[in-house]
Amino acid sequence: MQPSRVPFSAIVLFALAACAALGAVALLLSPSPDSDPAGRVLVLALDGVDPDAVAAWGADGGLPHLERMAMEGASARLRSEEPLLSPVVWTTVATGRPPHEHGIAHFTAVDPTSGERRPVTSASRRVEAAWNIVSDSGLPVAVVGWWATWPAEEVLGQVVSDRVGYHFLDEESRVGESGRAYATYPPELWRRIAPRMDRARELSTSLLARFVDLSDGDRAPAPGGRPPLPDLSDPVDHLRWAVTTAVAYRDVALDLWREDRPRLEMVYVEATDTASHLYGADARLQQPHGTSDPDHRTVEQIYRFADEIVGAFLAAADRHTTVIVLSDHGFALGQPPPVQGVSHRQHRPDGILRMWGRGVRTGARLRGATVYDVLPTILALLDLPAAEDMPGRVLSPALTLGPPPLRVASYEDPVSGDERRASQLRSSTDRALLEHLAALGYTSGPPRADERRLAAIAYRQGRYAAAERLYRRLLAEHPEEAALHASLGGVLAQLGRYEEARTALERALDLDTEQPEARHNLTALQRRVNEE
Repeated sequence: MQPSRVPFSAIVLFALAACAALGAVALLLSPSPDSDPAGRVLVLALDGVDPDAVAAWGADGGLPHLERMAMEGASARLRSEEPLLSPVVWTTVATGRPPHEHGIAHFTAVDPTSGERRPVTSASRRVEAAWNIVSDSGLPVAVVGWWATWPAEEVLGQVVSDRVGYHFLDEESRVGESGRAYATYPPELWRRIAPRMDRARELSTSLLARFVDLSDGDRAPAPGGRPPLPDLSDPVDHLRWAVTTAVAYRDVALDLWREDRPRLEMVYVEATDTASHLYGADARLQQPHGTSDPDHRTVEQIYRFADEIVGAFLAAADRHTTVIVLSDHGFALGQPPPVQGVSHRQHRPDGILRMWGRGVRTGARLRGATVYDVLPTILALLDLPAAEDMPGRVLSPALTLGPPPLRVASYEDPVSGDERRASQLRSSTDRALLEHLAALGYTSGPPRADERRLAAIAYRQGRYAAAERLYRRLLAEHPEEAALHASLGGVLAQLGRYEEARTALERALDLDTEQPEARHNLTALQRRVNEE
């Protein structure tokens, strides 16, 4: 999304609320010992890291940097919510908004012009993300690898989009400039980060030996040659790509952090989740004495590798820095994989949260932290207000800072024409990304409509007004679909609008006399009316 300003109404609301409590304003304007005006926040996203695995492998000192963050800072289990899919949850983290509002419901979406299913993009997102809000507030940002950031948006700072890592999988992107203008912002950032990308590719095979058995000699590239493109049907090759991308993102992010000094940097590492899908069934949280099978230790070694990345960022932090490490969900390690097409069933709803550094209370243990609380807390650490349309809270029990700024109404502006045009862009990495998702079992099976998924999520979460809006939008396009009328009837019944619900359900049965949801909902509706 293009940068936008806080709506005038939000600014007025903030100003009026502040003027109504002058004593509080005087308190907020008086700096406390911890309120450094130049505070910086570094967010490291470790996909799929499980809190039980961290506890087991950290107990013997195997994850010293995560343990240090817990001892010297704040920690919690971070509760996620369905659907436990990376682009959905990481967008919720970045926006502070539920999926039916931010608009990303799966790994793919239907292109409005071609009808094809393509990987989600930044144009799939309907609301402002952290990097938009912070840079629009005049503070520089850096984003590296975060889900659904391609095409890279214009910000005050730099964006290395999520498609940059997929260039390791695509021969066209090795030799040409196709799509690179959108891979980073500003576009010329690509040339600046290219040496780091090349170096990560060179290191990939030697680094991979730490995690899996590479005794098969034909896995190594010819002397002086570059590694071949990974074959994602081969778990070792697939892991090689994930580790290579993690190294590249780590090194690029550290360069940006040190050289450009963003006030907010958000960095994403996927290797922990990819390794869990590929080798998680063989993982052992408690290793029997004498275990030597390398596959049993692959995921544990990836966790140790991720902990070393955490350590690199802790070492780069100064006294003005708050470091936040989190995961979007946990992972059921040591269990057989599910049937093809439902890989997310291995995901568990609790991830990890660690906060350390400036403004963080030593030894704080939080309860009830959710993915919705992350963005309000980031904004508070930067002395920026959260918005009323963000359902999360500032995790104040973990902070030593003063009260957070009063909330503004919203940070939203209407979607621009430029953003709609962005949805029509093509990337040479589309194919590579879809192959990666298919190899992990995420995109097999028949595709489902994203708007329907968002409507169902809103219904399950009890957000019936939002579900009604979504179902009515779908019915405007598919007025003869009985199932949609049946679902709308169920929503209207939950809202207590019984006559409207009956009309919708009867319309569903007019279209399909055997529609099961409509029959069930109509019976339940009549029972409720009789009881009242």
